[in-house]
Amino acid sequence: MRYIYGDSTPFPLAENFLVTLCAATEACVAILRADEIADEGTRQVRDVETKVTKELAQLSVLARKVEEHFGAETTIAASAAPTELATARICELAWSTVKQARAEILQMRDAAVVAANRSAPHALVLPALSAFLTEHQLPETSWSIRWRAGLGAAACRAETYGRAPCGIEATFEVDIPATHIWSRPLRVALLEKEITIRLTRKPWLRKPRPCPERLDKLFVTSIVHTPERAAMTLQRSAKEPSEGVEIVLRSEGSSEVTATRLGKNGAPSRAPEQLNPSDVAAVNRLWARIENTISDLVCHRRRLTAATMSGIPVGEIVHPEAVAEVLIQAIAPIVREIAIRTATPRELALKRYLGDGRREELFISYDTVLERITTLTERHQAKFDAFGLRERPAPRAVVRKLPPPAPVRQPPPAPARPPPLLRVVNG
Repeated sequence: MRYIYGDSTPFPLAENFLVTLCAATEACVAILRADEIADEGTRQVRDVETKVTKELAQLSVLARKVEEHFGAETTIAASAAPTELATARICELAWSTVKQARAEILQMRDAAVVAANRSAPHALVLPALSAFLTEHQLPETSWSIRWRAGLGAAACRAETYGRAPCGIEATFEVDIPATHIWSRPLRVALLEKEITIRLTRKPWLRKPRPCPERLDKLFVTSIVHTPERAAMTLQRSAKEPSEGVEIVLRSEGSSEVTATRLGKNGAPSRAPEQLNPSDVAAVNRLWARIENTISDLVCHRRRLTAATMSGIPVGEIVHPEAVAEVLIQAIAPIVREIAIRTATPRELALKRYLGDGRREELFISYDTVLERITTLTERHQAKFDAFGLRERPAPRAVVRKLPPPAPVRQPPPAPARPPPLLRVVNG
């Protein structure tokens, strides 16, 4: 289904990103809440360690006083005088009390560490990612898949792998529907008819020579479709172990297309053979059919079994907020672009075509997104400022109290002029 922005310009993703935004926000809130729990546990352990250090210091002072008054721990003969025995028993009791106090202090510290670990906030990160990534995906995520047929009555199994440019990689188990074409071993003829390649065979009493190998009579029993490797395994039987051929279309460090004969145990029975151009073209046609029919298994992913960020398991990342920050930064550019192209104030809008010249508008308010983050601390709420949806409080005017004006100094009075001299003129 085709989506467009609110101003009717093309939208780059083929999904209702407004739903993805809400789900991603909820996942980030759960991860940031785990970060808050981890911070609280760290603070509690730090407070207890501070208290323990103080208590141990005070206990050391007490131990020195005990040693000053009663001396070090010693043993005394039973034949000693009653006063000496009493002193020895008091000394023994004092040192025993000091040791017990030390053990209780250390036990208090260990209990705080155990309580902090029991909360296991890091264990909340993977479920939060699972809730989001099983139904949605980050922008520009590339998907890979591994599929293996179950021989006889065994069920087929598949795993899919998602890799986002932000560095998050996730592995999922796939629930293959019973009606899906890949819910069972598939005969090659149902994908590509009359496909033949030439492989070396050694007839009886003759030298090895290239012979035609009919692939359309074999069954597809294994598929690897990852960025590093593209390969399929074809076998003669779908019910029991049998001979077959492994065809590798791409491997790490090589783009050659090779085929390897396999024994009944699945191990190579001959060295890999490079296929000629005509056989490569036939194999590529078969691989294209496989890609077109198996790719939709990604939509049936159900259980997140592992997730890493930059190669580190998300459950081992010290500060879970780092995972939330990566998720937020991955979707923030699209959120801001939707906001710019939406005419209604404080709304995010997309449109989608329904066919027959009809289309509908989808929208949510900013508050619909932001109400999900209200349970977080202000520091963690600020992480979502990258969306550009929060109204930042206006900076408060800083009123500076000016010092009182300096008193104006009056100029000193001018000195009195002496009276003019009178000249007496005799005349």
